[in-house]
Amino acid sequence: LLASLEYLRSIGWAGIFTRVDELALRTIASLRSRGFDVITPDRAHGGIVSIQHPAASHLVQALAAQSIFVEDRGPVLRAAPHFYNTEEDIDRFVSALARSA
Repeated sequence: LLASLEYLRSIGWAGIFTRVDELALRTIASLRSRGFDVITPDRAHGGIVSIQHPAASHLVQALAAQSIFVEDRGPVLRAAPHFYNTEEDIDRFVSALARSA
């Protein structure tokens, strides 16, 4: 645990928060451009991006089969991009979701 905390501290908390924000905003914009019903506000996401979809649990399973891991809460699918994700990870998720929906 100490090594993990030291690693995160070496990256810098401000940098981590900025990166999470950038990736979440990219996810939100990409999902909206594909016509998904994004219910997460642009400036109040905390690194979690949610969409409303009646088949959310089916989509979670379809994405997991492609090694893309998200969660559902009823009709809401939740993705949580983090600082270690890449733009390509986000694009892969959105593309896979669009194919599966």
